[in-house]
Amino acid sequence: YKIDRYTHSLQSATRAERDGADEETIVCTLLHDIGDILAPQNHSQVAASILRPYISEQNYWI
Repeated sequence: YKIDRYTHSLQSATRAERDGADEETIVCTLLHDIGDILAPQNHSQVAASILRPYISEQNYWI
């Protein structure tokens, strides 16, 4: 079944939290699709570029 982007982001972040991820990773998981509206074909690269100044190298590559 299809879910909206908001629900998908919350589900992803919740799973990361339950898995014991650190706060930065949880936030990155929550925001991982922020580039989807701007560039559906390469949204992960857009999201990484937006988040890069605020996150560690470890989370940037994800």
